[in-house]
Amino acid sequence: KETKEPIIGATIQLLKDLSKGTATDIDGNYVLVVETGNYQILSSYLGLQSDTFSVEIKENQISQKNILLKQVAKTLETVVVSSGKFEQKLEELTVSMEVLKPNLIANKNTTSIETALEQVPGLTVIDNDPQIRGGSGFTFGVGSRVAIVVDGVPLLSGDAGRPEWRYIPVENIEQIEVIKGASSVLYGSSALNGVINIRSAYPRSKPKTSINYSAGQYSIPQAPAENWYRTRGNNSFPGFSNLNLFHSRIIGTNLDFVIGANFNVDQGYIGPPPAAKYMPPDLKEALHVQDTMPLFSNNDMIKKRARVNFNLRYRAKKIEGLNFGVNANAMLNKTNMVFAWLDDSLGLYRGYPGAVFLEDQVLFNIDPFVKY
Repeated sequence: KETKEPIIGATIQLLKDLSKGTATDIDGNYVLVVETGNYQILSSYLGLQSDTFSVEIKENQISQKNILLKQVAKTLETVVVSSGKFEQKLEELTVSMEVLKPNLIANKNTTSIETALEQVPGLTVIDNDPQIRGGSGFTFGVGSRVAIVVDGVPLLSGDAGRPEWRYIPVENIEQIEVIKGASSVLYGSSALNGVINIRSAYPRSKPKTSINYSAGQYSIPQAPAENWYRTRGNNSFPGFSNLNLFHSRIIGTNLDFVIGANFNVDQGYIGPPPAAKYMPPDLKEALHVQDTMPLFSNNDMIKKRARVNFNLRYRAKKIEGLNFGVNANAMLNKTNMVFAWLDDSLGLYRGYPGAVFLEDQVLFNIDPFVKY
């Protein structure tokens, strides 16, 4: 229609019987022979908007119809918000950015998001701390140099400024945007080396429900005497299990609702520290270890996590571009922290007595928002 050029290979078909039809030649001409009567004819071509027209075919007469098709081709582009906190096309950014899609996260079957982040070039996660392009990611007691945010809300712990990977809702991610470079102007002093921005997913036109369950097993220590999974009065399975639940739908026409949950039980490969009385006397003296150190069993080392999150967004009917809602996330987590190893050089992973800490976490956030 715009250029008046002939279309080569456009299809002309009967709407009631698409098996009957023809195609245009090099000059855009076509001939379709049918019986007498009234017909609905469909004309289509890839990248152009299809057109339907009516025609009456009379006996021994030729009907002529010229068809003009409009261009409707659209290019699907990746849109990011991390660079300037507003939507921009990825190719228009002046900063270096990588985007991870949810398919990669799902294929990794990860229970914590840092496993998928290790696929980003220039980003490494060492001892749970992200480092971008070799820049140090974390200084204990000072905080992180890589900001981690979910929908703009920082997810660094309040006590030491460390990232809480287990708190991130892996089951509900639209995409992850990683800025490689200082963004402290927008995100504060915790973004000296970069930003990891996780964007939550919202429902599409069709409701979606997914359930994902996985399980695995750890190898046991080779020496039977060192097998802490099978000790007197303490039998445990050296493995893990993980369950993800997710549901999203549009309620009515303007209310978006998303809910997700994660349940994880992980025995881990780290054994409980032995009693201090079995340590050499000179080592006990050097480390100031007392025989009264608390003893942990293998059951104490089990990691347990339960997390629930939901997103609720209402898109205003009368004011275009206005939406408001609330996001919430809550987690109960039982885990352990090991600060010093006892015998990792022997292929055994146990902490020094007094260097293992059990941690109970209760984390939650409620994020009301208005966008226009």
